[in-house]
Amino acid sequence: MFSKLCHPLFNDPKPEDEDHDTRPLGHHRLFRCRAAAFRNAPPTGPVTYWTGYFGVQERTNSFSSRSNDKAALQAMPKSKSIHFFATKRDLEAVLTKVESQRSLKYTEAGMFDSPETRTFVSGSQIPNLGLAPSGDNNLEPFWLITDANAKVQIEVVPQRRGGTRYGIDPGLNPESLVIWPGGIFEESCVIAGQVGTAKMNHISIELANLVAREIRRQFKRIKSFFVGPEAEQLLDAGYRLTTSVKSPRECDISKK
Repeated sequence: MFSKLCHPLFNDPKPEDEDHDTRPLGHHRLFRCRAAAFRNAPPTGPVTYWTGYFGVQERTNSFSSRSNDKAALQAMPKSKSIHFFATKRDLEAVLTKVESQRSLKYTEAGMFDSPETRTFVSGSQIPNLGLAPSGDNNLEPFWLITDANAKVQIEVVPQRRGGTRYGIDPGLNPESLVIWPGGIFEESCVIAGQVGTAKMNHISIELANLVAREIRRQFKRIKSFFVGPEAEQLLDAGYRLTTSVKSPRECDISKK
């Protein structure tokens, strides 16, 4: 099992129940992946928002910042995330089943030079689904899952050195689910994936429950992770199941 020493995000999740880790999604991803954009952004305005990504610090006018909403906030469902190892075939089986129950779309998240979004109506259309060419789950693309008719909001981020960049993230899209698919790296490793909510929103929780239900049904739980059928075959064949190819082997997940 991963430990704190091995990986801070995936160390021994302590779920409220056996299916979900109730901690917010790994906000350290934001700072690592978007640091260059922050350095070039003005010191006020959008920066306040971006540091609030994944619940690190909400906007000052956010739901959770209003003290008179404390009781309502406590009544809201907690954010949820689930960690897994999966191949393309494993992920397609889960997402296809979920899509048969609810019309969805998948929008690439992150910071971009253009406001044009890259959106797909099926998870099977996601480029390089089930592959993790960087070998590190922190460096892989991630996607917002929303209802098909949902409008994806985009944050305009002026840059200090001129120009503008455009951010797509769950902070502006609280009714979304976020997925890092993970996948195979160089026929030697399966890199961990994660799916979860970043905001305590009823629609995002519904989406999370739909996906989690299929993952529970189709994957096997090994330690604190869910492992897809094909990923399990690769584990048995000697592949490493890890968050990063650079992590020590003793941090890999195993059946022992």
